[in-house]
Amino acid sequence: MSSPVPSELPCTPRHSRKYSLLLTCALILSGLLGVAFFALVLFPWTPFARALSMRSFIAQALAFPHIFGACVVAVSVLVLFFARRLSSLWIAASTQGVWALSGVLLIIFPSTITAEPSPIQKQSIAGITLNIVAFNTQNSFTHADMTTLISAFDPDIVVLPETTKSDATRAAGGTAFANSVYGYGDLYSNGIALTTIMVHPRLGGVTPITEVPEVTFGTVGLKINSRHQFRIFGVHTYPPVPNVFNSWEWDLDRVISFGENNREGPLILAGDFNATLRHGPLANRQRLVDTARRCSRAPAGTWPSNLPFWLRTPIDHVFVTPEFEVLKCSTMMVGTSDHLAYAATVRLSE
Repeated sequence: MSSPVPSELPCTPRHSRKYSLLLTCALILSGLLGVAFFALVLFPWTPFARALSMRSFIAQALAFPHIFGACVVAVSVLVLFFARRLSSLWIAASTQGVWALSGVLLIIFPSTITAEPSPIQKQSIAGITLNIVAFNTQNSFTHADMTTLISAFDPDIVVLPETTKSDATRAAGGTAFANSVYGYGDLYSNGIALTTIMVHPRLGGVTPITEVPEVTFGTVGLKINSRHQFRIFGVHTYPPVPNVFNSWEWDLDRVISFGENNREGPLILAGDFNATLRHGPLANRQRLVDTARRCSRAPAGTWPSNLPFWLRTPIDHVFVTPEFEVLKCSTMMVGTSDHLAYAATVRLSE
């Protein structure tokens, strides 16, 4: 009896060519996606990149650029390693090179590649110097925390997302801020305390502003009636939570649009934006200056506080209009909050 003829094995030349062709097509598709990712990293202000940065997964990934960039580089190297025996190795090298370069750029420029808007040049250096603190207290603000902020930063203005007015008033007891607390009382939105602002009496009179950019967790607007008048708005936007991305996007659009288009004098926006400078409208600012980015190419992150400094994301911001000059910036662990306190020193010249 004759022996059976073995069936064709998957390793025959015909299957090998088919497998190679499929891999080549996959690499080309990967390259096209890599070009899109490269545009997202290198040109974050473009409509395409801004829209992409507000989508689920991509928004969260961009919030942690060092981790995301390192993962992209690692995957690119692995793909190139497994594709090294392909006849079209040059395609693998080209496509994965785009991904790897994008990942490296994201690590080197975690916030953005573009420079901040330039301040208005003035002849006089006379003016008022302001210490502004933005600190999401996670509804855990205490008198000890307030004492720490005063000792570390000597603040003129303290913006406190997730802090009721009564908690802020108790924390400020016995300090110069005791009678200068402004906010929504003890109101909550979706279980989150609304924003509160403290102003040091040395700045002079304070007038509440009713025309503010409305956001989910409340905006407090104040006009400071010192010799150098300006306005401060404390904000806290919705987080980029899956299935409710629209709330986050709407909040950011309202706040940034207000700051970009309102021309009624010097203006400060401070608080928890739940976004980095690579997200949506924050990537396309023409007027608002991010103080942290002015101080450093790679601003220190503020959340979550329990991670190493190089893994935190800078989502707490102090934005100023070009009338202000940014002098210095710093962060500090305060109390039990999952955010660091962020402080910026700016000068409003005459």
